[in-house]
Amino acid sequence: MWSVKELLASIRESCSSVSDLPAGFVRDLIMEQVGTDVSNRIAAVNLAVATQLSDRVLDEVTDALKVTSDQLVSLCSSVHSRNNNNNNNTKFI
Repeated sequence: MWSVKELLASIRESCSSVSDLPAGFVRDLIMEQVGTDVSNRIAAVNLAVATQLSDRVLDEVTDALKVTSDQLVSLCSSVHSRNNNNNNNTKFI
């Protein structure tokens, strides 16, 4: 039968071989976590930049379409006015 001291010594000896961390384990673990955090932050920044850029492009396209639409409406109105004036000046015999 084992004494309590022998049992504790045996348990400590068994656990000591599996409880040791390899050299650099903690450093590698921390660096991996930092690398993941950095990657996540870079992805977030890229998303923010892409969103900002697409918003600006959409705003500029919308503004350009509005200007073009206004120009087309003005052109159509002037053509319509000229056609009406030409029709009013025509005399039927």
